Amino acid sequence: MRKYAVALTFLLVASGCGGSSDTAAPVTTVASTTTVAPTTTQAPTTTAVPTATTEAPAATEAPTTVPAPTTSVAQTVTEAPTTTAPGPAGLAAICSFDQSVPKISCYALGAAQGSQLRWESNVAGWATNPSYEFELVQAHQLVPQVVVTLQACQGSSCETVETMIDTSILVPSQSASSTTSAAPSPTVAPTIPTSTTSAAPSPTVAPTIPTSTTPDAAELTAVCSFDEPQRQLSCQASGHSGGSLKWTTSLGSGWSSGNTFEETFEWGQFFDEIQVQLEECNGSDCSVTTTTLEVELLARGDCPEDFTGWFKNFVLDSVDLVTVVGPPARIIGAEYEPGGYFRVTHGQNDLDVRLPIDATLAKGSTHLFSTTPGVFEVQVGLEFQTKCEGLRFVVGHMADPIDEIAALFTTEPTEDSRDISLPPLEFQAGDLLATTIGFRIDGNAFVGFGVYDDFLRMPTAQAPLLNNAVCFYDFFLPEIASDLLSKTTYHEPSEEGVCP
Repeated sequence: MRKYAVALTFLLVASGCGGSSDTAAPVTTVASTTTVAPTTTQAPTTTAVPTATTEAPAATEAPTTVPAPTTSVAQTVTEAPTTTAPGPAGLAAICSFDQSVPKISCYALGAAQGSQLRWESNVAGWATNPSYEFELVQAHQLVPQVVVTLQACQGSSCETVETMIDTSILVPSQSASSTTSAAPSPTVAPTIPTSTTSAAPSPTVAPTIPTSTTPDAAELTAVCSFDEPQRQLSCQASGHSGGSLKWTTSLGSGWSSGNTFEETFEWGQFFDEIQVQLEECNGSDCSVTTTTLEVELLARGDCPEDFTGWFKNFVLDSVDLVTVVGPPARIIGAEYEPGGYFRVTHGQNDLDVRLPIDATLAKGSTHLFSTTPGVFEVQVGLEFQTKCEGLRFVVGHMADPIDEIAALFTTEPTEDSRDISLPPLEFQAGDLLATTIGFRIDGNAFVGFGVYDDFLRMPTAQAPLLNNAVCFYDFFLPEIASDLLSKTTYHEPSEEGVCP
């Protein structure tokens, strides 16, 4: 199974002008950190005891991560980290809070060349990338203050800084005093390192080591198992010397203490590897061990053996309305278009869009799109999760959504087309979603559509930016699939092997 650490962030972008307009599902990229150390185990209920690491992993940077998040008129971004203690000037964690998503974005400033970076926070897991970004969508993440910790190590010398971000606007009982104006010009006071040096770490430990190791700490191990289909991770500390213990994972949120550690993963979380990090500290002396488990998830829910004809109906009132079909998984120069589109007669924008199958609305976007200089139209994109885990679809380039959907978007549309998580809303096959498609200003009438399989049960796009796109034709009834195929035009190349 192809490895991706999933975080599903989905981009809906349209190229709606002219004859080959389309929609783009949100781009999702996965950054992984390789650990060459512990012995891995596979599900179910197997154990892994780490062995000595022989190679330090190289930090990788997700392509969509930007060092300094830009703000738009409709976004409220707060950048106000506080210093924690005086120390050597230089290292700082520069963080911004995008209230509209909501999301925290951080990047390192002042780190010496070649430094090994480690990020973590009180509401998200750790990472070793040059930058650090996470959304605040889970209940436990809605706290008055987010604390981000950055550590930079060069050999035996380490610096650690903390940045506090006021997120009280997300907590109803808290004051939103930290929000700035619609288009702030952020000024950030760099945080000062709380500590500067530590003893030399063991060369066999990955560069996520926060401080030092001692000879006794080399015996520290984390023995872990993964229970599938319960999707429960269980770990036991071994060889510790009575110091304070701290557990983190590459997939988890925050950290935990104690001799044991458990975490249960939710529906829709997709991964094929879990890295568990255990740190023990006795005063200023700390040791770290990392265990990696390779797992194979089993799809849950109402999943057929064959998805042919699985959709109950077409997304428009009739497939006869469609004049041109754009296939999925297209590559247009440097741009990737995971989804396809259904185009109708020019000017026929006032059409109902309906759900093809029972599903739950999970994500969406309302963004401003311009086909005429200086003139913008709102385009609505929606991502739905089906009752078969991992099988999702996107409907895009709509306007005038029904009131139930419109009420879920609490911020004004911007030119940023990124999806945001929405409160789950259940729909049945045939339910109305919107009453307008495409761009009314120039009569470009089309609706975007894409299907994605995170379990790779069928031919799936290999390029990461195509977001596990699959061929959507056979999901419809055979007569509809045949009609759509006969109307398909290939203005741009598509990834080979996705569609017949």
